[in-house]
Amino acid sequence: MLDSCKAQKQVVGPTFLPRLSTRGCNKMPKVKTNSGAKKRFTLTGTGKIKRKHAYKSHILTKKTKKQKRNLTHVALVDQTNLRSVREMLLLR
Repeated sequence: MLDSCKAQKQVVGPTFLPRLSTRGCNKMPKVKTNSGAKKRFTLTGTGKIKRKHAYKSHILTKKTKKQKRNLTHVALVDQTNLRSVREMLLLR
């Protein structure tokens, strides 16, 4: 007999594609990391969070060499934004 919380395959329509049904399951849903934050932030070895500078992706012709060079470097997330970034990355 199948466990009531395991997904059961069902045949759907004429194409016979499997559809997962979790009817009768009382488990809490999984907590997901913000996918945009995953791509934008990285952790250092000491646990700090690194980020890239903004304004470095396009419209670079009107920016000086010095501006573009200084935007190349990686920065750390500021203390004021650290809590919200950690929540998006599920780091508590």
